[in-house]
Amino acid sequence: MDMRRLLLVLMLAVGALVVPSLPHAAACSCATVDVRERLPEADGAFVGTLLSRDDPRPVNGAFSSATVIRYRYRVERVVKGDIPSGTVDIWAAAEGASCGLETPPGQRAGLLLDRQGDRWTSGLCSQADPDALVQDGQALPPPSGTVVPAVLVGASDGGGSGGRPILAGGAGAALLAAGAAGLRRRR
Repeated sequence: MDMRRLLLVLMLAVGALVVPSLPHAAACSCATVDVRERLPEADGAFVGTLLSRDDPRPVNGAFSSATVIRYRYRVERVVKGDIPSGTVDIWAAAEGASCGLETPPGQRAGLLLDRQGDRWTSGLCSQADPDALVQDGQALPPPSGTVVPAVLVGASDGGGSGGRPILAGGAGAALLAAGAAGLRRRR
């Protein structure tokens, strides 16, 4: 009986070594893009229409959805960054399964961009509704170095944060004191 178990374990171990490893699956999962939250941290953003995309080339006879390819867009409106007018090349994975862009040729899209060296990059999780991108882009603060007129805000502005940080700090201290008192009572 013990010999059969040993033989079974050895056969399973050898089988695990002989069986080729399966290719890794890719899947992209991202929440809806909150443009107001993501736009300030993006290096660039624009609204445009996809003109073309490169076909991914197989490497050693294999194709990966993560292969990075070039997408060429006609720029309709620059929302943020030093994006050229006319056309711009964006680099992203070849397929949506690997977070590549999923814009059909001829369709209008909004894209948040990252700068990597001399290339603009993006992906499925950085695609945004074009109209929302334009609207939220108008609310961006001006680039650093831009002179903005100063506005004095009085204590009675009603909408400022006034004493909130002090109030929050006081509430935190009161909770700590109450907790410490409760511990002392238990002892």
